[in-house]
Amino acid sequence: MPDTPMVRSRASTKTWSSLPREKKSARSGIIEVMATFVSQVRGKRRFPAARRGVLAVLTIVWLLLALGTTLQRMPETAAQATGTSPEQQLVDTYAPVVMIKEQPRECSTSGEQFRPVVVDIIFGTDDVRLMRRGEHGKPHQEIKRNIQASDLYGLDDSYYIDLPYDPRNPGCDYEKWNQKRMAELGITPSIYAFILTEPGKPGIVVQYWYYWVYNLFNDVHESDWEGIQVYFADATSVQEILDKQLEPTNFGFAQHAGGELGQAGR
Repeated sequence: MPDTPMVRSRASTKTWSSLPREKKSARSGIIEVMATFVSQVRGKRRFPAARRGVLAVLTIVWLLLALGTTLQRMPETAAQATGTSPEQQLVDTYAPVVMIKEQPRECSTSGEQFRPVVVDIIFGTDDVRLMRRGEHGKPHQEIKRNIQASDLYGLDDSYYIDLPYDPRNPGCDYEKWNQKRMAELGITPSIYAFILTEPGKPGIVVQYWYYWVYNLFNDVHESDWEGIQVYFADATSVQEILDKQLEPTNFGFAQHAGGELGQAGR
């Protein structure tokens, strides 16, 4: 057991199906991308982690904006008597309990300096820049400040998002910036949840994605994505999982530079 307290909390989950109607079409593309991730996990003990460098936000947010149909979102079903959708019930049931090592004091690196948050934290602020790499040794070019998610649509990997401060010498800068932005926007610790299926194949996958402003572990860098997925191999619908109280078949956990796939009950 650790020698300092652990902060236990169940972060709020944000499902695709719970987004306002006007935002749904802009985010359906994330479903297409997950097809590759799901296929990599099946039958393997290890799979590529969800970690990225400074391109993490650019890539994932662009996927949230793209349109795609490789994977199908589960059909809408009637709300339960509680007024909560079956999709929300499912992701709430398996939402990870986040255990974070408590800091003994502000800016201490012996405890966790950050919390998983929504990507909104990087938008609408003048100190976050959209950049483009220079070709043939030319300087990188600043494209825009005060960016919005829509600014990222259609951009290739020559673009990246640059947060303030120096990632190689972070000090307490990122921690203080993260706290300031959370307070300004009223952001609380949150994770993303997606429910996925592949056409013509049985099985439903529930994925949980964490976004961290900064990664303070080995290869220090801005923007870090981690993920967990819960796989129901024989399920044909979310409602079936709930009605029959089906248990997961496998769990996938992203780790630094890798991951693990475990079977339920083992």
